[in-house]
Amino acid sequence: MTQQKRLQALQQIARLIRDERLLALQRAEADRQTTRARIAALDAPASSDATSLAAAQRVDMLYAVWADRRRAQLNQTLARQTVTKLEHEATARQAFAKDMAIQALSSRKRP
Repeated sequence: MTQQKRLQALQQIARLIRDERLLALQRAEADRQTTRARIAALDAPASSDATSLAAAQRVDMLYAVWADRRRAQLNQTLARQTVTKLEHEATARQAFAKDMAIQALSSRKRP
């Protein structure tokens, strides 16, 4: 196998790795967006069919307590997802740099 063919094979592998890392990064960001949407949905007021003002206030209070607990859980999830995204971002950046380096090597003219 010639050096040029080896570089081409290496470049193909580097592109596959780059694409896989970028896909993982996209999935991590999509997970974060889903969690953010869930947090935002907690801000919606509780719909109450209560007949009295006191019952409606109780429903609102119970919902607020539940929503605060759920928001805390989702914020922890979001923090973990952010760390995961940053890790995927770093590995994707590294894979992209390797692909570019191999591409530069293979495009160099040989004497």
